[in-house]
Amino acid sequence: MRRFGEPSPATSARSRPASPTSPTFPSFYASGDGSIGLQPEGIGWEAAPHEGHLDALKRQTLLGRLGMFEEPGTLEEAMHRFELFLEDPASLHPDLKNVVFTLAARQADRSVYDTLWALEREASLSEEKVRLLSALTVPKRENLLRETLERSLSDEVRPQDAVTVLVGVGSNRYGRDHAWEFIEENWEELTRRYSKAGFLLRALVGVSEGFTTVNRAEEVEAFFRSHPTPAAQRKIQQSLERIRLNAKWLEVNRADLQGWFDTKH
Repeated sequence: MRRFGEPSPATSARSRPASPTSPTFPSFYASGDGSIGLQPEGIGWEAAPHEGHLDALKRQTLLGRLGMFEEPGTLEEAMHRFELFLEDPASLHPDLKNVVFTLAARQADRSVYDTLWALEREASLSEEKVRLLSALTVPKRENLLRETLERSLSDEVRPQDAVTVLVGVGSNRYGRDHAWEFIEENWEELTRRYSKAGFLLRALVGVSEGFTTVNRAEEVEAFFRSHPTPAAQRKIQQSLERIRLNAKWLEVNRADLQGWFDTKH
């Protein structure tokens, strides 16, 4: 069996880029926090007295978005709180666990990555395991994402959680190409596991919807032509349509979009 990531005739012909970025992405991320009106000063990490659950949800959402837009102060504070959590788990409010774990994972080096896996193994609650597994799908470092993919079908991850991991890496712009390659290479095993749960196969097919070129649509179409999957046929067609719509939208709007981002600097 070929180890994931080794060249194959199918993958070498694709000439995939090392990182799935586009010329517009740097501008998008650089202007993200300001262009959508998010500023860390107005949010805060601590709950105010008597605030409601919607306030807590707002804090989680906005801090999460700021961190994924790589706002430096937010990332620094998230890592600080993660380090405090490792010393004293009670120091981290439960409402902030998702944000702190996710943003620590986004910046993860090998040490932080291994620590997150250790926490996942030690977690006794299913909710905590899923929270940590979800965080392990968001690193920027592609070698870590490839390792997460490898582990997803091993004994380290429960079968019911593997799809969450694969879809999570596929939703990460640094991991999308790697996730789809892994799904293709392991499609026989995935269909063996999940053919009776069609919605899980459909979720895996949906990873392809992040692609943005006609060539990728043709590749996905060719793959499923040679790997018929009746349980997901409608989702396959929807995904192909979405990829082609993505490509068309970028063709029409890319220049104007880049021009708009350029005015923000």
